[in-house]
Amino acid sequence: MLDVSRDDLEELLHFAESAAYQRNLGELRCRDVMSREPLTVSHDTPVVTAWAMMRERAVKALPVVDKSHHVIGIVTLADFVRALVGDDSAPRATPGRVGDIMTRRVRVASEDRHVIELLPLFSEGGHHHLPVVDAQQHRWAS
Repeated sequence: MLDVSRDDLEELLHFAESAAYQRNLGELRCRDVMSREPLTVSHDTPVVTAWAMMRERAVKALPVVDKSHHVIGIVTLADFVRALVGDDSAPRATPGRVGDIMTRRVRVASEDRHVIELLPLFSEGGHHHLPVVDAQQHRWAS
């Protein structure tokens, strides 16, 4: 008979999952799986233009970059919904520029970072998109 508590069993399961991911993805880096030359927009890009770009290329997020190509935000489908409906579900006027609706606090990943290190951000952190940057913090991919 084996007597293992639920907490211990859960911890063992997480350990086994982590070991499997490490074995399969251990040396895989962001640069190995990122999108090359992703679409980007600027703070001043009209919202309707950004929406058309996302629909045309079937993407769910666009990095927002400044003139030096540094990531300053991200605009996602959720940002569009929030801008049009708001948190109170009341329709709003359509904003004019991406800077009006973008998420300003955006996490980025280095192109050299191991993919396995990002799993908690996606599985527990609620992230769906993560811009990848080079050593100078320039947008690289997503």
